[in-house]
Amino acid sequence: MKLFFLTFIVILLSACGVKSVTSASVQADIVSVAEYKDYSCKELALDALNIQNRIPEISSVIDKKKKDNDAYIATAVVFMPILAAGIKGNQEEAAKLALYKGQLNAIRQAAIMKDCEIVVQN
Repeated sequence: MKLFFLTFIVILLSACGVKSVTSASVQADIVSVAEYKDYSCKELALDALNIQNRIPEISSVIDKKKKDNDAYIATAVVFMPILAAGIKGNQEEAAKLALYKGQLNAIRQAAIMKDCEIVVQN
C-alpha cells in the first residue's frame, strides 16, 4: 500500500512539472513595429499571410499535445506509473505561436502607420 501511495505521489508531482497549454490561451509576444518599418504594403501583406498560414498547424499541435498529456496523466494515475514518462509539455510550440501572434500584431500596426489596406487576422 505504501508503494502504491508513493508511486501515486511521484506521478502527480512529475505531471505537475510538465506545463501544457491550449492554443487559445497563448498570449502574443511583444514584437517591435520597427522590425517592419521598411516593409512595403505588399511585403507586409505577404508576411502576414505567411504567418497566418502557419498558425492553424502550430495551434493544432499545441492542442493535440495538451489533449494527449491530459489523457496520459489520467491513465498513469489510474493504471500504470510508467505512462507518466510519456507526458511532454508543449511550451516550444506555444512559444512559436506567441511569436507568430506578436509578429501579426506588429505587422498590423505597421500597416496602419503606412495606410496599407490589408487585413491582418489572428
